[in-house]
Amino acid sequence: MPKRPSEKNTLRQEREKLHVMLLSSVSHDLKTPLACVIGSLEIYQQLKDTLSTEHKDTLINTAIEEARRLDSFVTNIIDMSRLESGIRFKREYVDVGQLVRQCVLKMESRLRRHEVLLEVPFPVMAGVGASWISRAVIQLLDNAARYTSAGTRISVAVSKDASSCRIVVRDNGKGLSKKIKAGLFNKHARTARKDATTGTGLGLPICRAVMEAHGGSIRADTPAGGGTVFTLTLPATFRAARKQKRGPVERADTLNPLPLKGEG
Repeated sequence: MPKRPSEKNTLRQEREKLHVMLLSSVSHDLKTPLACVIGSLEIYQQLKDTLSTEHKDTLINTAIEEARRLDSFVTNIIDMSRLESGIRFKREYVDVGQLVRQCVLKMESRLRRHEVLLEVPFPVMAGVGASWISRAVIQLLDNAARYTSAGTRISVAVSKDASSCRIVVRDNGKGLSKKIKAGLFNKHARTARKDATTGTGLGLPICRAVMEAHGGSIRADTPAGGGTVFTLTLPATFRAARKQKRGPVERADTLNPLPLKGEG
């Protein structure tokens, strides 16, 4: 049954309202780090002859960190747009465990204050868009590092069965309230939250879009013992790795507090 004109007008008004809210939120999030970059560099330029080396380093490091955050925001917006437009990506067979290990190493600076446990079995070869799956894993690692205290544990595990391959990221933080969990993967939910932390709020919606594009899923749980568990599930598109001499199954590796170098 076709929608009546009044219903169409209401839907259009709601979409326009949501668009304005999202644009306002994103604009604020982009301007904040940009203002920090400009402010830090202006202070450095004006006072560089009188500042100590320590203060100079602080200003430069602040500018670099905020510029990276700005880059992350813009990347999220572009990626969300690409995913929603139905982008097609090339699947390649990769070792999911090795992919996850590389993600941990890339996040070295963000994870250094935490104890990181990596549980990787024998090779799990899956047909995926490797860069997109890496994007999702890195987002979950970044969230775990951002919302948990220094010194707490973050564990990452890869497993498989006959029907799926799973990547599980677990932290020891406060967990998720029912209210936050309800809109966790909704890209529009953040615009309505007064307590939202700085960020475009697109990270987890991007994770969901990536997994759905692979025919998979993402879920978040808060177990009885506390913390948050994110599970990425890929369908059984994997195949056995080529026959090779295998060593023992890799157990949980403690990657920190030692510096992450090479294989840990």
